[in-house]
Amino acid sequence: METEHLREYIVFSQTLNYAKAAETLFLSQPTLRAHIRALEEECGASFTVKRSNELILSPAGKFFLKRAREIFKLADETAESCREIAEESASILIGFLEYPYLEDMFIKAREELNEAQQTGLELLFSPRMHANVEAITQQEADVTIYPYTRDYVKRDRVNVPLLPSSVSSIYLGEKECRFWMTKSNPLFEQERISAADLAGSTLLLGNTQNMLSAGPKFQEYFAASGAEIDVDNQPFSSYADYFLTDSRSCFGIILEGHRFESQARKDFRIFTVDDVSVYSDLFLLYDESRLNHVGLELLQKIKELHGVAIA
Repeated sequence: METEHLREYIVFSQTLNYAKAAETLFLSQPTLRAHIRALEEECGASFTVKRSNELILSPAGKFFLKRAREIFKLADETAESCREIAEESASILIGFLEYPYLEDMFIKAREELNEAQQTGLELLFSPRMHANVEAITQQEADVTIYPYTRDYVKRDRVNVPLLPSSVSSIYLGEKECRFWMTKSNPLFEQERISAADLAGSTLLLGNTQNMLSAGPKFQEYFAASGAEIDVDNQPFSSYADYFLTDSRSCFGIILEGHRFESQARKDFRIFTVDDVSVYSDLFLLYDESRLNHVGLELLQKIKELHGVAIA
């Protein structure tokens, strides 16, 4: 039952004249008649009868008019309520790399925001490969965590990425890079691993612009410790796809504090390299124009609670 057809019937009932009602509604008479006939057929009753060559509402027509007014009023009230809720709510898709402290960060910020003002804020955490600028510019996520590897020559300073003008950021601090391998790697059981042990191995990375630029940086870190490594950038669709790659002669990177189910597996190992220390600066990326005031207030709260000043 079309809500607009109910409105048309309410207008028609005011005059019981198809010509006048059609003119008021900017419809043709045949269209108006067809819409009211469709309502009658759906209800199985005629809404009008002729008396002394004039139309009057039948008992069913009077009952339907009352209900039509109630339904139309409820539809208007519902639409208005939805608009009000929409103005004070947001559903935010977050690419967050499955780090517990990042999830806790968003939840804590939401709690504090709700203490100050009641909002309807839905947080959706995505485990897909969203930790890149493309996730924001291509609207794959509303907000994403972005780890940016420090250059070797500037390893003691925050490395601020060059971002498109549409992308804003909040600096969350630094995290040390760890490495991972699976049991197929010959070094899997070795207690300590150095850069020399990994010489000739291939570092697996994603194929986003960030990871394409990170590859040479890691090669420079290993070269400083006397080891040459190769880099293989692959289009991984998810972090599970990335972490479960056969690492027979390969290894990958992972930031400290990552939560991933493979860490509990006996054939998956996270390790450090004795003579290679790499840090990434962690940013929160978003497009301000795509967030309403509730989403922006959440990010402001995160900035207050967790943002770090860049010296």
